Amino acid sequence: MNKPLLLIFLSVCYNPAFAQAGGRQTGPPPIIRQDPIKQVHPPQHAQMDKSRSTSLKPDPFSNNRPLLLVDGVPIMSGDINAMVAYYRSFRDGSVDILLRDAVQALVPRSVMRAHFGRSLPAMEKRINAALKKVIGLEDWTPVVTEFSDDNEDDSPKDGAYVFGREVAVQPFDRFSHTLQEGAPSNPFLTVYGFHFLEVTQYEQKTDPKDNKTHVRHILVMFPELQEMEKAGKDIRTEIKRLVSECKIKLLEDGLHNILPPKLRGNIIKS
Repeated sequence: MNKPLLLIFLSVCYNPAFAQAGGRQTGPPPIIRQDPIKQVHPPQHAQMDKSRSTSLKPDPFSNNRPLLLVDGVPIMSGDINAMVAYYRSFRDGSVDILLRDAVQALVPRSVMRAHFGRSLPAMEKRINAALKKVIGLEDWTPVVTEFSDDNEDDSPKDGAYVFGREVAVQPFDRFSHTLQEGAPSNPFLTVYGFHFLEVTQYEQKTDPKDNKTHVRHILVMFPELQEMEKAGKDIRTEIKRLVSECKIKLLEDGLHNILPPKLRGNIIKS
């Protein structure tokens, strides 16, 4: 593969209209923890930068509750609200369009939870061990070498990247552009596995959509994806296939339109 994993923006999460405008458990599980999963070091946890993330417009949903089940895994209204607020910080567009984009960005992660959820406890233990080791470190290279599965030939040895908005998968992209500088985040899940990141510099441009962020990160990948790679499979293709085959249950009336058109055929009846 030619590009580091986190910088590949899955087509199932991509909205070409906005790109033209500039603008990674089986059976129904309990309601599971959302992002970030755990606060390991409260005094050093990177807090949200309100100047970059808070919208003056009201959230689409007033309280946090499950709205959809994707292969049995819930998508919470709080996560949708957070994505919409992030999009509003640099995009124009109706709330209906932003809601569809938010759901489209969140579905793949739920699919991966559903298929590979049995691996999450061991992955969580490993990512938390890595997080403890980077606290206070100037150079993350030894910890990246020991723990990170973002280890393609062109992946930075210290886990550091510079990129603009909507280049990385969600919620890596959102956290990269909304967390304060200088402290590791809590672990969070993408379609590829558990990450944590630290924003080291933020470049604010005249137009917010052109902002760039400097981050360093560590990834603990789903072992199932690693096995696919060893077998010579393209994991991005496999993720897209799993997403295209997912089953979606709407938990409230009137939610049909928050799904992007390509996923509406995946809706199942109660």
